[in-house]
Amino acid sequence: MENQRVLILDEPFNGLDADSVQSIRDLLAAHVRDGGTLIFTSHDKDDIDHLATDAYRINRQRLEPL
Repeated sequence: MENQRVLILDEPFNGLDADSVQSIRDLLAAHVRDGGTLIFTSHDKDDIDHLATDAYRINRQRLEPL
């Protein structure tokens, strides 16, 4: 499954140490820079701030922009 254009990840940073978080952030940012699409869930605002161009939350069963 090499060269996927769309990645869908659920809490990809959960349980990682700080160095691993940075490594994964760098890989995912490179994926997006190279034209890929990244869809991910996170409860951590830092993850969202570093990687998301658009962010949404679920509020009372509705999806709304942050």
